[in-house]
Amino acid sequence: MRDHNVLLQECLARQEQAWAELRRMLTALLYSVGRERCGLDPPDVPEVVQETLLTLLADDMAVLRRFRHQSRFSTYLTGVALNVCRKWRSRYRTTNTVPLIDDLLPATWDDQNRVDFWNLVEVALSSLDMRILRLYADGYTAEEIAAKLSTHAVPLTSNNVYVRKHRALKTIKRFIEQSK
Repeated sequence: MRDHNVLLQECLARQEQAWAELRRMLTALLYSVGRERCGLDPPDVPEVVQETLLTLLADDMAVLRRFRHQSRFSTYLTGVALNVCRKWRSRYRTTNTVPLIDDLLPATWDDQNRVDFWNLVEVALSSLDMRILRLYADGYTAEEIAAKLSTHAVPLTSNNVYVRKHRALKTIKRFIEQSK
């Protein structure tokens, strides 16, 4: 791997090979860090990488030009990628999870209240529970969710999915009551 300062200069000079290397670097970064810190699912990584690259290219590469060498370039890119990832997850969570229990949320809440609420819920619930709720919101059955999320390390049955969904919804209802 090349020196990151050289990579940065080559990207700013719009060299295609440098952008290909940056894309590989961001993909690896988001597969490892994005899932752990942002709850990013592996199938979503290419979309978030693309959005991160677009962020880096926007306004004549203003984000890249703001790098001041006070940290490693990879650390700076991690921050940029995680910010994009969080914004992406916030949009995804708002559009895909809210319909499941939208009728429980106060009608007076605006979009920011809802995003803040889901951020609080995400901290309280496990990433597995959040994925179960998202899949329910997308119309999957308990059997389909169990098949989709079950691994050797964490085997799931449809009964497990029902129980986890019930507990997660109970937690969400408790948060709503406390927020009123």
